[in-house]
Order: sequence, then structure tokens, then C-alpha cells
Amino acid sequence: MNGEILKKKIFLDLRGGLANQLFQWATVSIWAEHHGYQLVIKDDYVSRPGNPGNQLKHLVDIKPRRKIITDAFLWQVLFAVAPRKIYYKLNWSTGHIKNPFVKYAGSLIELDQLWERKVRVFHARGLFQNSDYLADWRTRIRDVLIPALRRYGQNLEFPFGGIHVRRGDYVTDKEILAAFGSCTENYYKGAIDKMKPNLPLFVFTDDRQWAQETFLKTFKGKEIALSPQGNHFKDLYALSCAKEIVMANSTFSWWAYFLSDAELVFAPSPWFDDKDHDQNLTGQNWTFLGKTSGELLSL
Repeated sequence: MNGEILKKKIFLDLRGGLANQLFQWATVSIWAEHHGYQLVIKDDYVSRPGNPGNQLKHLVDIKPRRKIITDAFLWQVLFAVAPRKIYYKLNWSTGHIKNPFVKYAGSLIELDQLWERKVRVFHARGLFQNSDYLADWRTRIRDVLIPALRRYGQNLEFPFGGIHVRRGDYVTDKEILAAFGSCTENYYKGAIDKMKPNLPLFVFTDDRQWAQETFLKTFKGKEIALSPQGNHFKDLYALSCAKEIVMANSTFSWWAYFLSDAELVFAPSPWFDDKDHDQNLTGQNWTFLGKTSGELLSL
């Protein structure tokens, strides 16, 4: 790579947890490579106390930009002394401020616009959840992530079905619930009824109590077990090994599908209750079921 190309840089401002960061990295890194830009990871915000941290550093070989020591120290002090409500409000608000002297791109369209304007240095800050764009690079992305994730888990050498249940703030936060909605018991029952009858099932969830009450009590006679609570790298790898996958309306579910060779994938519809949040998340050969009804849909 010559010096002229090295002068062109994209600073990727990481946001969100593991699955969101994977979308940002996959989309922006592929775009940057094909447009002659050097990618620099900026993880200052996610590295603040109470935030998810830089999840990419465990999976991909990209060194983040060197942090400003005084800034990192300030947030450590605030986290230690400030009331939690005030800290998280300040954390969120300052994390969304944009420097008026910096150009930002929040989508593929905006990346292309800055490139057409010949902007040589800018920041990428957004969700970048465009599944159609990543579909063309699925094999390449899998070749990077699957070996990295395999270090955290083990190959399950028998066929099984994987069920992902995402609750957490989907049910406890009114604004998030209004935007996303939550997959119901009817949805999971509709999917399980259509899976291979003798397939052992593993449930991956952030709400073990709800899952235990719903699956182990409601679906008696089925071979269903809750996956042991481990780290999310292990869970993502294990779920991606399933022969049949029941997704939640979650980016974590989407990545498990994307990395898998699953023969059957069930997805909830609508993905978002609030259509303004639709980020074009879809996949190949999905079987859609109503998120609340569990009925088979033709989409």
C-alpha cells in the first residue's frame, strides 16, 4: 500500500455490544479496503466504565487507536464517584456528540457520498446493519470469525437445534420494547412444532428463569436443555453450530445464522415493531413466523 493510500483513513467509532460491533467492523472494513482507505478502530466510548468494551479485539487483528489517557482516567473517576443515573446519562449524551470539524458517515450511502466528494479522513459512526451488503462477503467473513470464535467453544459433534431468547431490556425498557417488541411463547412453540421431532434442543438466553418456565415446563416430552451460562463468544459459536436455528429479533441471532450452515432457520416477523428502526436485516431461505402469533407467514 503506497503512501498516497495510507493518507486516506476511516476512524470506526465503535458502538454497542458484540453483535453491533461485528456489523460495524464487517461493513466498514470491507468498504474501506475496496475504496483504498486505512481502517482505524476508535474504541474510546465503548471502553468507558459500564460500557461493553471493545469486543472486536478478541476476534480480529486490528489494533485500536491509542487512547487519550486523561480522558480514560476522567471517566474512571466519574464512574467511581457519580450517582449511576447521572453517570449513564452523561456517558450516553457525550458519546453522541459530533465534532463540528470532523466528517461523519452513518450508513453505506454516506460512506459513498464522502468518497465521491474525495474526503480523505472521516469517521464512521452508525449501525451499518445492511445484511444484503454483507451477504456478498459471507464466506470471507466466516473465514475470519469462525476460527476466532472456535477458541472459546468446542465443536458439538451431534445434530441439535439452537433456540435464542433475547429479553433483558427488550421487556424491561418501555422505549426499547416499543421499538423492537419481544418474541412470545407462541412464536417459540410455532417454531419448535416445525423442527425435526427428535432433534435435541439447546436454549441460549439472557433470561434463564423465563426460559426455564417456558421451555422446560411448557414443552414437556421434548429434549430441551438450557445452555450453560458462559461468555457470549462461546454462546455465539455454539448457536452457529446448530442444524436448525430459532432466532430472536436480535443482531446476536442474526450473526449466529450468518456464521452457520443451518438447514432450517426460523425468524420472527416483524423484526421491529417500529418500522423506523428497520435496518434491512434478513437472510437466505428463512422461514418466517409471527412474532406474537407463531403462525407461518408468506413474505
